[in-house]
Order: sequence, then structure tokens, then C-alpha cells
Amino acid sequence: MKSETADYVHLVWDLNRERLTIGGALVLRQEGEMIAQQQGSKGLAVSLVGPESTRKAAKRLAHVIFGSSTYSYQLMSATERANTWPTAKVRGEDDFSYFSFSRVNALHLKTGLKPRLQWRESLLASASQVRRCFSGRFYCVHLKSVAPFDPEESNAAGPAWSAFFRQHAAEGKCNFLLIGDDPLPLGLELRPGVIRAKSTPLGQDLALQLAMIGVSDGFLGMASGLCTVANFSDTPHVIFKHSVHHPVEMSRELGSGRIFPFAGDRQQLWRCEANTAELSQAFHLISS
Repeated sequence: MKSETADYVHLVWDLNRERLTIGGALVLRQEGEMIAQQQGSKGLAVSLVGPESTRKAAKRLAHVIFGSSTYSYQLMSATERANTWPTAKVRGEDDFSYFSFSRVNALHLKTGLKPRLQWRESLLASASQVRRCFSGRFYCVHLKSVAPFDPEESNAAGPAWSAFFRQHAAEGKCNFLLIGDDPLPLGLELRPGVIRAKSTPLGQDLALQLAMIGVSDGFLGMASGLCTVANFSDTPHVIFKHSVHHPVEMSRELGSGRIFPFAGDRQQLWRCEANTAELSQAFHLISS
């Protein structure tokens, strides 16, 4: 009897290596979608490997991230198979990480496919409907604000972003939607033209928040898991990552440049402090 998932791409998240996170899950989903597109597979089968105590929360997040793909999705029992991605050998390497773009870069080089997350049609329709509520230009922003809030961990500086919004935000003309549920950075003042998704019905639906990036005119943000959606989209974006945040990993994946191999000229990662001047330059790039 043929398995119900015989023509699925079988993905494995090893919770013994890393906990399931938004960013890592988005990278794994993108890898799966690229393989599915290349092979003509119809779905993604995800196995969570690890103790049951760690799988409960992981299952909830997996349903959000993988369940919002246009590909059929099924959560499998935690059993090893011969044809999994990543393989057990790859997952056992010392420098392995689900966050890494190295496998996406390799798939892009091998297949010529650009990594573009494929969202469920109903979700994209909902995102487009929300977008129509904003007249004028519309940009998504993610301001990472995670304890202990060190700038070296690519946390947003509230005063710099406040100054940026004072210069550029104008309700009905140039709107900024703050996605994610991070607390507001200290020193950030909201103003007309800047709205928190968390304070709207939109904030209750993580998948819809993420899909909003794809229907926006551009994206700005601090390096975080949510920014991965911008990386794997056609949306112009600049993502800021502090120069001492993951320097070895970034050197391996990006070298000294600002653009990933699969990215466009207006899709960049800047390894510098996100001060007001840099933010304005980045905004000029994505809005030109």
C-alpha cells in the first residue's frame, strides 16, 4: 500500500539540536518548498525528533509555519527515514543550524530557483484585504526587542526609530505596520502612520502578520526570525544586523557583501548600527 506521504518532501526538525523557532522553521519550510518545486512533490511532511516534553510547543508553531504554505502539510510521528531533509549526517555536523541559509544558497545554486515562500492562497487574500485598508504607501517593520535588549544582539534602538518615523511616517500617505509581539523598544514613541499589529485583530494571527510582508511596498527591520519572510520574498527590504552579531556565520553565508546570492539589488542585509541616518538611507533604497 502506497504511503499517504510518498510524494511529500520529508523534513525533520531535531529538537535535540535546536528548539523550534519562527526563523529556523521558515528556513526549513523554504528548503522543503524548493525541493518540492524541483521534484514535483505535492506536500511537506514534518517530523519532530526529540523528547515528548519538547514537542508540544513545537507542534503548535509547526502548524502555523508549515500549515500556512501552499503545499499540503502533515505532521508525522518522530521516526527517522532514509530520505529526510536535512539528513541525519548533515544534522550531526558541528556547525549545523536550522537558522543557516547555507542549504538555501546551495539549493539556489543547484536548481536556479529563487527562495520565495509560497503562501496559502486564502492567507494571501486576507493579507491583500488588510493592505487595502491603508491608503498610500505601506511598509512592514520588525523591531526586535528581546531581553537583555543589547544592541549587539541586533535589538532596535527606540530613539533612532522614533526619529526615523518622525521624518517619514504620515497617516494615509506613508504607513508603517510594526509586526511581531516584541515589547516596544525603550524610547520609541508611536505616532500617526505607525501602528502595531499587536494592537489590532491582525496581531492575533502570526501567519497573517508574516504574509503581510509579501503584500507590502517594502520592509525594514532588525535581524530576527520574522525577517526571514522578507529574505524569501520579492519585497524590497533592508535588514540590520549588528557587526558583532553572529560574525562567523555571516561571513560564511554573506562574505563581506550585503546581498545574498538569491537576492535583488534592493534586498539587502546591512551589518551596521541602525541609527537614524542609516535608517533613512535604507528607506530611500527600498522606496526608490
